[in-house]
Amino acid sequence: MRRPEEYFQDRVIRILTERGYLVLNCGKKQIFDIVAIKKQTAYPIELKAKTGRYKENQKQAQAKAIDHCQSVFFVIKQSNRKGKMVLSKGECTRRAGILLKRLQIDLEEYLV
Repeated sequence: MRRPEEYFQDRVIRILTERGYLVLNCGKKQIFDIVAIKKQTAYPIELKAKTGRYKENQKQAQAKAIDHCQSVFFVIKQSNRKGKMVLSKGECTRRAGILLKRLQIDLEEYLV
């Protein structure tokens, strides 16, 4: 039986693909759920359904991985509002702000 997070992940992948991203599904045991690529820029993304918990050790592992390669990552959470999501950045750098804005534009109609 599929978990709610898997349905949410399929939906996010479909939306990003429709907007021109190449989306790589990283699998359950990887640091990030998906990596979306567009215009030679990679967006590591952690996905969380409404019922999903974002554990502290997972946040720390993601921050360590990102710090090691000097990049940024994003978190997309399923909102309580039907069909909507919340986009946030996992790292607060200037580059993260620019990339966050690009994702916000592409996902505009789905964000709370």
